[in-house]
Amino acid sequence: MQGPLPPPGLDPNLVFNEVVPIFAAVVVIVAVAVALRWIFRTPVGEAIADRIRTRAQRRWGAGATIPSGWRRWKLRYRISRGRSPSSPSA
Repeated sequence: MQGPLPPPGLDPNLVFNEVVPIFAAVVVIVAVAVALRWIFRTPVGEAIADRIRTRAQRRWGAGATIPSGWRRWKLRYRISRGRSPSSPSA
């Protein structure tokens, strides 16, 4: 025996079955982003960053790291004076 036909319009079950997976995916993405942000702000994140820096230095040489000492000061001075960091020294 067949029951009465549903009223015309949106089927609530269809809407529910389409919206819940999208909502769940958004919640999972936000949770992963928050977890990664938390991890990278801890000492573990610093260790990961150091490993990435050393790997980049091994692959592409010393230029892949942030300049230190005199080179860093010189770069800041050039940027503050409005000159390009890649322009030749005077």
